[in-house]
Amino acid sequence: MTAQATTTTIPIVFTIGGDPVKIGLIGSLNRPSGNVTGVSFLSSAVMAKMLEVLHAVVPNTAVFGALVNPDNPQSEADTRNAQDAARILGTQLQVLTARTDEDINKAFETLVQRNAGGLLIEGDPFFGVFLG
Repeated sequence: MTAQATTTTIPIVFTIGGDPVKIGLIGSLNRPSGNVTGVSFLSSAVMAKMLEVLHAVVPNTAVFGALVNPDNPQSEADTRNAQDAARILGTQLQVLTARTDEDINKAFETLVQRNAGGLLIEGDPFFGVFLG
């Protein structure tokens, strides 16, 4: 039984990395309604926006990179949304995966070889530790 099903009067505030609508915590991001609200780090939605911003900063770049952790449950959605945005912008997106320090080093080498003009980094705790 969920907390929502147990009470409709006790306020519930959450922090979540995924989509609270998709998992049924709230009905809408704009108006969560009821007694449940919180903060969501919708990295998959943010990846597309990050690419738009990156493209605006370096508009003549044909190739961008995206670094994702394949162990992150959001990586598939992050990748899909970033690829959709790249198609709309008319750019190429080189998606590289990393789950170790060595993978990150190889990813950067690959991006240099492919002349990537910018890099998106998935909001994953592993990258925060490595790049922080």
